[in-house]
Amino acid sequence: MSKTSAKDLARATLEAAEDRGMKVAASGLVDYLKKHHQIKMLPQILVALEEAASQSGVISAKVYSAKQLSSDETKEIAASIKKQAEAREVHIINIIDKELIGGVKITFQDKIIDQTIKNRINKLRLGLSRKTE
Repeated sequence: MSKTSAKDLARATLEAAEDRGMKVAASGLVDYLKKHHQIKMLPQILVALEEAASQSGVISAKVYSAKQLSSDETKEIAASIKKQAEAREVHIINIIDKELIGGVKITFQDKIIDQTIKNRINKLRLGLSRKTE
């Protein structure tokens, strides 16, 4: 019996997601991995899934914020990322970070956009310390 590759499983999962939705496709993938005793492949499959989705123009972005983003904020951020990344579709994953005072930190592909108040204060502090030297 030949072993199915992580890339093949990722492609099959994306195809299933187009037909039945990502929750059903992901559930089917996990069931398949359990049945075939290949659950250890999950990290490799997730990497391959991200690559395959990116190639099809679909990307995920993590948005760290002090509070839950509103629907309008999520749409605005997604539109901005879509334009920057030249993506067909952007999925936003909002991560609440209680350490943030305000603003957002966005990561997608190999980019980090840090618009947090903490980062702005640090930049201001650095700029002021350079002027006093």
